[in-house]
Amino acid sequence: MSEERRKAVAELAEKYDFLIIENNPYGELRYHGKDIRPIKTFAPERTIYLGTFSKIFAPGFRIAWIVAPENIVDRFEVATDC
Repeated sequence: MSEERRKAVAELAEKYDFLIIENNPYGELRYHGKDIRPIKTFAPERTIYLGTFSKIFAPGFRIAWIVAPENIVDRFEVATDC
C-alpha cells in the first residue's frame, strides 16, 4: 500500500473511530525503492501493529511481537493468561 493510502486509512480511523490491525511480516525486506512508513506512524493510538521474525530469521520459528496502545496490550495479556 502506498504511503498516501496509509495516511488516508489513518485519517479515516481517526474520523470514524476505529482500530487498524497492521500485519507487517515483510516490512524489513526491501529490494528496491524507498522505505514506506507503516500506518502506525500516522495513527499510533489507533493501530495494532504485528510483526514477526519468522520470515527473516527462520521460517520454522514462530516468534512475533505486537505494538499497540497500552490499554489494548493489557487486554492481550489477560487473554494469554487463560
